[in-house]
Amino acid sequence: MDGRLVRISGAITNSGVTEALEGLPSVWPFVSADFRRWDERDDALGFQEPSFERHIDDWARLAMEQLYAELLAGAPSNIAVLDVCAAWDSHLPLDLSVSRVAVVGMNMQELRANLRATEALTQDLNCRPKLPFGDGEFDVATLALSIQYLVHPQEIFTEIHRVLRPGGLAIVSFSSLSFPWKAVSVWSRSFHDGVAQCRTV
Repeated sequence: MDGRLVRISGAITNSGVTEALEGLPSVWPFVSADFRRWDERDDALGFQEPSFERHIDDWARLAMEQLYAELLAGAPSNIAVLDVCAAWDSHLPLDLSVSRVAVVGMNMQELRANLRATEALTQDLNCRPKLPFGDGEFDVATLALSIQYLVHPQEIFTEIHRVLRPGGLAIVSFSSLSFPWKAVSVWSRSFHDGVAQCRTV
């Protein structure tokens, strides 16, 4: 949040991902067809019942939690966090001092089970990408394991930027796993290609 470079202890420095952000296009490179899905039915149908399963294995979960810990090390006390596409676990470090953790997701039972949440809101961001918060309300925004399902990512990232305070931090994490019938086309074309997925994000 202070503009410093952070060395991630578990990073694989020769994976190719380190160069993923070089030579990015200066204009939006995607078309509407890139965000179509095999299953275009209402996303709410998949969230009628809560699911408390983890969608990554224990090693991946620990790596993500370690990433959060390293990125947020030295953060000031009482920060405000927004968890976008949230569920029952926000993966925040236990020793992180927060004044607010707003979670936005699809199933209220899952959100209410989130022990770090101070407020919970259900909203289908594929139908309504505008976030219901004022400008500059948050210090940190997280989007974990869901970027591949967003059909309006540009609008959502614009909203994340709007609700973050100047100098705020946005953390996007993803894995090679997904529900392929709900993943957008541009993501489905790059399954198991971390470099391509980083460039897409």
